[in-house]
Amino acid sequence: MTVELGPIIAAFIAGGFIAGIVMFLTMKARAKSLSKTPSEDSLQVISDLMPQMTWVSDVDGTVTYSNERWCEYLGLAREEIWSTGWAAAVHPDDLGPTLEICRVSKEQSSTMEMHYRLKNVKTGEYEWHLARAVPELDEQGQVRRWLGSCMNMHDFKLSVDAIQQSESLFSSVFNVSPYPIVVCTPEGRVERVNAAWLKMWGVSKSELV
Repeated sequence: MTVELGPIIAAFIAGGFIAGIVMFLTMKARAKSLSKTPSEDSLQVISDLMPQMTWVSDVDGTVTYSNERWCEYLGLAREEIWSTGWAAAVHPDDLGPTLEICRVSKEQSSTMEMHYRLKNVKTGEYEWHLARAVPELDEQGQVRRWLGSCMNMHDFKLSVDAIQQSESLFSSVFNVSPYPIVVCTPEGRVERVNAAWLKMWGVSKSELV
């Protein structure tokens, strides 16, 4: 929004220099307020509607903003999160590695990515999250602040772990089975055989390649 010059010039003519300056500052402040406030309010609403937890910190890593998701998940007020509340909610085994990643990223002004468990205030359980933060640079290329987000990936992590455990169990049974077992593709190409199969045919794995 621009400041109209007509009323300001009229104020200078009718009331003198001081009246003109007052009119100018008043209209400038009003224009700034009208142009800035809706934008900030909109960003706040959008941030609070996001399913992810978002945050902003200064150069030293002190949190200066967090959206409503943080408050809901941790059961803390924004002021508590901005101090050390978020760190107290991190699983003790994950806090050290998390702080180390933050330290290295701040030293190198590089994107940070980390996995850690946060305590859900509603269930009392620790759940896995993926957190990422990028530095916002000023005109001189120096870090001005950090912009970050944190996404709950607990169900995905449990699914991956279950698949890996299932694969590990299958491999154990597959390898120790006294019966010859072979796994083939639909085209008939051998993908996997166990020790009993190799013994039965008197071949080695290298000969199957």
